[in-house]
Amino acid sequence: ETVMRPGEPGEPPGDDPTELLPAGAAAGFNLLFVTIDTTRPDHLGCYGDAGARTPALDALAERGVRFADATVHVPLTLPSHATMLTGRYPPAIGVRTNGDVLSDRHATLAEVLSSNGYATAAFVATYVLDKRWGLAQGFDTYDFRIGVDDVRGADSLMGERKANEVSDSVLAWLKKRKASGDDQPFFAWVHYYDPHHPYVGPQPLVDRFTDRSHPTYDAEIALVDIQLERIFDRLRREGLWEKTLVVVATDHGESLGDIAEAFHGIFLYETTMRAALLFSNPRLFERGFVVRDRVVGLVDIFPSILHALGIADETYVDGENMFAPADPERAIYIETRFPSQNSCRPLYGLRRHHDKYIAAVTPEYFDLRSDPHERANLHATERATAAQLAEQLADMREQWNDTESAPATTLDPEARRRLEALGYAGDAAQDFDELPDCKEHIEVINAMSEVTRLKALERFDEAIELAREVASESGCWYPPYKNLADTYRDSGAPEEARTVFEE
Repeated sequence: ETVMRPGEPGEPPGDDPTELLPAGAAAGFNLLFVTIDTTRPDHLGCYGDAGARTPALDALAERGVRFADATVHVPLTLPSHATMLTGRYPPAIGVRTNGDVLSDRHATLAEVLSSNGYATAAFVATYVLDKRWGLAQGFDTYDFRIGVDDVRGADSLMGERKANEVSDSVLAWLKKRKASGDDQPFFAWVHYYDPHHPYVGPQPLVDRFTDRSHPTYDAEIALVDIQLERIFDRLRREGLWEKTLVVVATDHGESLGDIAEAFHGIFLYETTMRAALLFSNPRLFERGFVVRDRVVGLVDIFPSILHALGIADETYVDGENMFAPADPERAIYIETRFPSQNSCRPLYGLRRHHDKYIAAVTPEYFDLRSDPHERANLHATERATAAQLAEQLADMREQWNDTESAPATTLDPEARRRLEALGYAGDAAQDFDELPDCKEHIEVINAMSEVTRLKALERFDEAIELAREVASESGCWYPPYKNLADTYRDSGAPEEARTVFEE
């Protein structure tokens, strides 16, 4: 279920993007921006997975540009989307974990397009992207609704809606535009959350993947593809397809147990950091093109879209136009502060097309050409290169006045409860320097993630049993005890939770 990384032996040469999309080639076009949560590119047909069921996405790649080497900057939903919608790195906008708020000081893609005559609408599928986190800036419509049929456990009523509900909302919005005779160009952002854990894909789809390692996960991706095709079909029938630029991006991947991590957010390895990224339109691209000569980041989507639409904007961005000449030595910033919510040291790094550096308790350097699966840490033998990247990383962090202290994030009790239900909120330690390496505790962190999954499925007895086991083996490390107390509370046993906290 894995495919070659760009640059591996046998990889065919790529196309030159500077010749594919001239500035303003999509001027006046509609923009459909699709983001798919928690999806690994190597589980998509257009990225080489022959067993995937993603015909809608694959068809986009056949009349568009696929970026073979794209990276995320934080393996979490909110920071990734804030970066995509602003073209700024997470430290620059202060959105570094789920629960942070994007300030209105930062211009969004919706604001820029609105000021250039676009009708703007967003359709999101998770509480993590609720308008309270600041992403609604510039959108005429910001659609996030949850129905009683979308419950995936005790707290998921506030957490997620299914792919079919998202597509229903988009189709209703398109129908309303048509009925009103609105011929304004539109920018529609459509977000699907289904591949995020817990994976509970529809059984008929799950049955099609029984020969694979993660059938429910692949079924969730297939479901999103089916729901995307409904939107594409409507645009074709209404004569809008050829004048709509479609951009698809995944916000982060999923480890699925590779390199020890169960889900995402803790490490900075390719399983969670590699993104799928497509630009597609049948009028602009007569066939499928693949860009292999560079690494691009989600931060590049903002300026690249404006380039395609022919919109000149003075907004400062960190990203670069992906259809401009490449810098072979470009280093893209990556980070995760999520480990601090499990009382572990955050990770920071730089990603180049051919290698990666991660600043950790034990620093890591990987040659991605010879070691695409990051099995061999070459920090000890490639000290000069690693030191150069470490210095470059320090310079980047200094420009943001970045420190090793966690920001004081204030969440109201209900917001914290909802994020905790999705496995995202915790008590971030204030002194990062004193925290241990997350690799030392990854098995416990995985077990706590499994507790969250069991709670979401309302399997509370199993969740309590596992939480007890993890806490009993954790010594003096705090997070498993809080995990146990939260599990008692969520299962309706507040006195037991109180006892754990008192002990």
